[in-house]
Amino acid sequence: MKKHKKSKSARHRLSQDEAQQSRQVKEEICMNCGTVLHGPYCSNCGQKVTDLNQSFWNFLMEYLANAFQLDTRLLPTLKEMVIHPGKLTQEFFKGKINSYVHPLKMNMFMLVIVIAIVALFISPSTNIADDQTNAVLSSDLNSLIQTYLPIFILLMTPVLGLVVQLFNLRKKRPFMEHFVFALHFAAFMEMFIVLKMVVTHFCNNAWIDFAFYAVSVLYLMLSLRRVYAGTGWTGAFFKSLAIVFFYFAAMVVAIVLVALLFVYKNYDKLEDLASYLMQ
Repeated sequence: MKKHKKSKSARHRLSQDEAQQSRQVKEEICMNCGTVLHGPYCSNCGQKVTDLNQSFWNFLMEYLANAFQLDTRLLPTLKEMVIHPGKLTQEFFKGKINSYVHPLKMNMFMLVIVIAIVALFISPSTNIADDQTNAVLSSDLNSLIQTYLPIFILLMTPVLGLVVQLFNLRKKRPFMEHFVFALHFAAFMEMFIVLKMVVTHFCNNAWIDFAFYAVSVLYLMLSLRRVYAGTGWTGAFFKSLAIVFFYFAAMVVAIVLVALLFVYKNYDKLEDLASYLMQ
């Protein structure tokens, strides 16, 4: 009888061991494509090994981490972008991509901040008697800025990359290098524009504008000398003047396009408001 119980318990332990081995085998195979795993990510499809029986909180945090994955790389990226102009572009083409926020993602992140600050500073004026119409117009303008201004600025960035390439034709580098350089420069400028908007909102001074343009040119000069080896100070200065001028011209074009859309969509309201004010 005892032997029977022992054999029965031995078979039970054996079945548990087999089940555990079976689970381990399943964990070593990607559940998405069936590829053998050699780490936490599948080498074939890139899916991360996930515990399907995780808690709701872990599930939610994992989603948020993937959706807004700036994580611990954001501060080092901002630090390198500000303190060492052009270094992020160098690091990207050395293959150190995961050490910093991807240039396109960084550009998008800074654009969101710019639009949020612009929207914050746009509020209906109380000087116009027709407050209701003015509030509707301000709301429409706010909506257009949030929707279309990022699109127009992003579309201008490849053009900025082309301008950088035109000024560095002798370097004979592929367009992607110039485009990544443009993305990093645009991200810095967007961050700097946010700083300028906040400062000028509380203290508007002509010297702030001058300092803004001067720092922009100096930053680009240092970036060009770091990324495009052999560029002299004189050449970097004139290239920087031209590229910064183009960047602000592109920003003006983007704003004008938004303004034209605003006028087109609200022509009747603007006409009524103009008639009211002229009475």
